[in-house]
Amino acid sequence: MKNTMTMVVDMVASLKDVLLSIIGLGVLVQLIFVGGFFGMDIIGNLISLVNLFATSGFAGFISLLVILGLLNK
Repeated sequence: MKNTMTMVVDMVASLKDVLLSIIGLGVLVQLIFVGGFFGMDIIGNLISLVNLFATSGFAGFISLLVILGLLNK
């Protein structure tokens, strides 16, 4: 059971790393080529996410801290 949980945690961590790399690549591609990355506006989505946290006040700040804590884990 312990080996299974370790394997699942490692798989989720690997998936998180891959997705963060894809987001970084998408931002870079969108900065170089104006069209976007696979038709998605990644920078616009990131800006709207930051605005969502900013307009939520203290609850948005706490949510941002929780998300950053989970990403840095």
